[in-house]
Amino acid sequence: MKVKKLRLTKFSIVGLLFIVACGANENESENSSYPPIGGGESVVSSYPTISDFFPFEANTTFVTRTVPDSMFELEEQMFTAFVSENRFQQRVSSMGIDTTAILQYSDGVLRQVFSEVNLYMYEDVTNVEPNTEFVVLAEPLAPGTIWQTADGITSQITAVNKEITTPFATFTETLEVTTDFPDGSYSVSVFAKGHGRVWDSYTISFEDTTTSITTHLVDVIHGPMQTELVIFEGEDPIEIIDIYINTNQNFEEIFSEIIGVSINKIEVIRNGEDTTVYVDFAAEPYSMVNVSNIFTNFYRVLTFVPTINGAPYAE
Repeated sequence: MKVKKLRLTKFSIVGLLFIVACGANENESENSSYPPIGGGESVVSSYPTISDFFPFEANTTFVTRTVPDSMFELEEQMFTAFVSENRFQQRVSSMGIDTTAILQYSDGVLRQVFSEVNLYMYEDVTNVEPNTEFVVLAEPLAPGTIWQTADGITSQITAVNKEITTPFATFTETLEVTTDFPDGSYSVSVFAKGHGRVWDSYTISFEDTTTSITTHLVDVIHGPMQTELVIFEGEDPIEIIDIYINTNQNFEEIFSEIIGVSINKIEVIRNGEDTTVYVDFAAEPYSMVNVSNIFTNFYRVLTFVPTINGAPYAE
């Protein structure tokens, strides 16, 4: 059996302002879509929209990495797991640490409304209550557009069509956004049309030392996200198999095929640190002990509650 491992680097800063990267198109347009800046009158509606920069393409993984001379070595892989109306759920993986992040695009503003580290969410939680509000971009996408958050973060579009080269491609239709944080740190981010964030530099000062961490886009991988599933015999893991997860994946289909019994519904109920996975089977599996270990290991929970066509399972 071939077991593939995700290559991870030795230091991870999950959510380092590079948690957003969506859409992919390796062919850049030669003609700018921006109206002239400076002389003449411009109509706001003639500017691109956030959708032009963030198309949220399904089954696409974005790989970002710190530049070679950065203080830290960091690689992240970002996959759009679910798309629901105006919300987009991303899974960010780095150094074995996963982050679930949810972006919301409404009223001309792209916000990160939810982010939690070490939250191993394979289920759709795009309707979750917000736990943060970081404004990524705000329209109009024009120089001088400025926005602020209640916690004192100020961002401004400081340049457009600034050429930027990354290991993945050279981009010309871009936005440069400078963000100042209350603690004195700041970031400069570059967004490319059709790709989302492609370059980011975060600078922080501590005592007499100033440190910058620069991250850029190195690859865009088209296709489902790969992960691993442990198969058990009783309490003993006997095999690790690769499974492939699509955007808006139906996990009942995946597990029905693996276990050999049709699954009506999988539901994960999270209540703080107490998380339970409920699975309703169409028939009794070959070994409920084996199946229990498969689900608790995959969802990283302690409690597994099986039912058979809605009725409690009796051992």
